[in-house]
Amino acid sequence: MTSLLANKFCLKTCYGHLIKYTRNRGVILLFCMLLTSCSNQQLYKMIQENRLQACEEIPIPQQQMCKSQYQKPYDVYQRELKEIEIEQRTSD
Repeated sequence: MTSLLANKFCLKTCYGHLIKYTRNRGVILLFCMLLTSCSNQQLYKMIQENRLQACEEIPIPQQQMCKSQYQKPYDVYQRELKEIEIEQRTSD
């Protein structure tokens, strides 16, 4: 648990400092992930949180639709990803 908290703190700190200097958040997130060795689940959660925050910046009538796109739990995401991979393998 301590490692999880440390990774999350390191990633948020790294991300917070670098976001001031560039607009490409994806590159920053990838860079920070590599530095802190985040798990896939941690990275998924951080990306979802980032996207939810971005939804706050659009007009209020559109916010709920935006937020609904980023409410999927990690286990559901993983299951859907595996289903897509299986479909691609069987279609090739």
